[in-house]
Amino acid sequence: MGNKLIKKKKATSSNADYDEWDDKTIRKRKNCFILGIVSALIAITLLIFCFILLSKGKQEFGLAVLVGWIITAILAVVLIYKNVAYVIHYEATKMYKKYENQELCEIALSDANSIKQKFLNYKFEAQADGLLFRKKFSPLKDFISYYVSVSEAKDIKNLLKRQLDHINTKKTSNSCLIIFAYMDEISEETKIFVKNHGMNMIVSEEVFETCTQTTVILVAVDKQRQKGWYVDIGKKKKLSLYSHGCRLIRKCLGSI
Repeated sequence: MGNKLIKKKKATSSNADYDEWDDKTIRKRKNCFILGIVSALIAITLLIFCFILLSKGKQEFGLAVLVGWIITAILAVVLIYKNVAYVIHYEATKMYKKYENQELCEIALSDANSIKQKFLNYKFEAQADGLLFRKKFSPLKDFISYYVSVSEAKDIKNLLKRQLDHINTKKTSNSCLIIFAYMDEISEETKIFVKNHGMNMIVSEEVFETCTQTTVILVAVDKQRQKGWYVDIGKKKKLSLYSHGCRLIRKCLGSI
């Protein structure tokens, strides 16, 4: 879902790209959503109070409270349902703006074989399909299946599509695929694609599909300069699969 939002974003994109609704509307709808949450809490309290009154034989007061609960519950459902899309839009826009203003993380790398060896030293196993694999326990995500692809790429978009199609055949839950795409040169267009992909992955998992089971970190690598670029989620967010993948990169390859 998140992948569709900025698929065609340009290098010089501005905040106006996100202004599907004006700020005044967003604030108003967000406040209505909060009011819906408060109404839901009040409705729960009224329902409990109603049961207490009825259990004590106070039928008249209990029924009056029950009517209040029905009205409040309906109000809560309407306010939440009518405004949840605006809240999601607000959170997504805020996150997109944050990462759009953030530079790609640049990391010093070495040749493809050395990168593979570093992950093998970190207890990864080479698989028949060319991927490196390790299943690692996480207190926050149970077990995470990490896959690492170190590949030559002329077209990074096609490489990403092929790897996504392949990883989907494995049907594993809580999967994190890290792709190191070795290219002869890294153009600005490639960096934009890497940035948009990273933002889409982060926002999709953090806002739209919080129960997502697969994420992909794309690292564009300049073979001549032996440098790579990817979107780092930062150290504050710790729950998402994408953040686990970023920590793995820092552990295996070192932080900048």
